[in-house]
Amino acid sequence: SWDEAAGEVAQTIWEVVTDPKKGPEKLTVHAGTGLLTEGRRGGVLRFSTMLGSSRIYPSSYLGDMFSGAAVAYGEGNVGCTYDFMYNADTAIFWGGNPSVSRIPDAHFVWEGKYNGAKVIVITPEFNASAKSADIWIPIKAGADNILAASVIYEIIKEKLYKPEFMKIFTDLPFLVIKDTKKLLRRSDIEKPAKPEDEEKFHEEFYVMNKNTEEIALMPGTEGSEHKSIRLNDLGIDPELEGEWDVELLNGDDVEVTTVFEMLKENIEQFSPENTQEQTGVHPDTVKMLARDIALPKVVSITTG
Repeated sequence: SWDEAAGEVAQTIWEVVTDPKKGPEKLTVHAGTGLLTEGRRGGVLRFSTMLGSSRIYPSSYLGDMFSGAAVAYGEGNVGCTYDFMYNADTAIFWGGNPSVSRIPDAHFVWEGKYNGAKVIVITPEFNASAKSADIWIPIKAGADNILAASVIYEIIKEKLYKPEFMKIFTDLPFLVIKDTKKLLRRSDIEKPAKPEDEEKFHEEFYVMNKNTEEIALMPGTEGSEHKSIRLNDLGIDPELEGEWDVELLNGDDVEVTTVFEMLKENIEQFSPENTQEQTGVHPDTVKMLARDIALPKVVSITTG
């Protein structure tokens, strides 16, 4: 009966959360995706929060999780509420159609135009949002990643990027061993004194420090003892470009460069002129898009 089922579930939960070898973190509560209504799962989520239990991120088992964002930020969906759009200088909807798919929130997008926002819609079809946008960029279906690469090419070529931001908030200054194309790790350079530190050493990475002209461990990584990314406090000013020789733990001399140098090399084939046939987007439009993304203070890119 339902009473028997509820009793069995409650008893099992009680046994898990009160077991000193298990505890609340050993209890997983699955509440579904909330695709039909958040109200349907709200009580379950509240219940699991009060217990202190673990929850699975819904997109991870649906297959539509942004795994790159999850690895970098510990959160699968990185973004903001729609009222943020009112303060954007550039609001890009890449594959999005907020006038149809986000009807209660779309007014923030269009009111943002009164506040000076430039709204750009990138879609194969001329949709309901495209008709109200400042710019509609018709793209061949499936060519979005190529257009994005072309925008990156233009930002790098015209030096529209912000070096100081890149040094602190990205992995672009991290050192890469050129022949293996693997990141240079502390475990490549130094043997830990304690066996339990081996995993930490594998999760620490190097930059070339302009202040000392020697390699330096970057703070803020999973294995680092320094959880802050205030590089000035540690006397680190990372190089973004260059090549250097480094001696590994095994005595080998290897040539290293930066992730940024690798990016520049890999992106070289994606000039706007080279990608026009694949994307259907004119080079002049790519150059405009690159500037609208790189230069304004507040830019929002919504992927749909």
